[in-house]
Amino acid sequence: MAVELLGSEPTVVVGADRSAADAVANVLREVVGDVRAHSSCAELLATPGPFALVCLLASGPAQSLREPIRALRGDPRGRPVPLLVVGDAQQDPGLFELLSQGVDDVVGTRSEQELRARVRSALGRELARAKSVAIEERLAETQQELALHERRAAVAELAGATAHELNQPLTAVLGYAELVTRQVPDGTPCAEAAAAIVREADRMADIVRKIGKLTKYETKPYVGEAKIIDIDRSVDSDVGAGRR
Repeated sequence: MAVELLGSEPTVVVGADRSAADAVANVLREVVGDVRAHSSCAELLATPGPFALVCLLASGPAQSLREPIRALRGDPRGRPVPLLVVGDAQQDPGLFELLSQGVDDVVGTRSEQELRARVRSALGRELARAKSVAIEERLAETQQELALHERRAAVAELAGATAHELNQPLTAVLGYAELVTRQVPDGTPCAEAAAAIVREADRMADIVRKIGKLTKYETKPYVGEAKIIDIDRSVDSDVGAGRR
């Protein structure tokens, strides 16, 4: 039979030895209650996902537990859970051989005091592991946020420098194009070409203004698997089009 702890209260799966199962469940409830009293552990114990402890009660030969152990270790729900075996090592010394089968600890006595100490130790190791995982996850999130912040800062600096450098020659092109439109007769190919230059220069000027006001880092698909900055989505919504 097995006593399984998933986050909140232990759930007892009753086997042949009901009284022994009840005794193990009572110890688990007592230890969990003591551990939960510490505020630093309460949150971890209340979360079913990252926390579990399984206690197998040996009521027969140790060999009979190998299949349940193999099934628990192959549980597709996620990481291997802390697994304890409780039995009488004097009657069955083979219990300790289960340590090589994936069991984390073997309590070779039915002493409640010994069981309490071993369960507390297992919970302590599990809580330490869960805390370590939580710290690693928070660290990874912080690193991702920092990398995104640095990327945005780099894009903003590059955008400002690019807009500054492009603005001067673009202003000159636009000025010369407007001068040509005033000096050539309307309707001539030269006038149409000059007007086209003015229109496209205006369009380029609007793009340069947007580049100079990038505040976010948004991308869009480009050639193949490449991505480029989506200028329209990366600027403030109040940036209008056209010349100013």
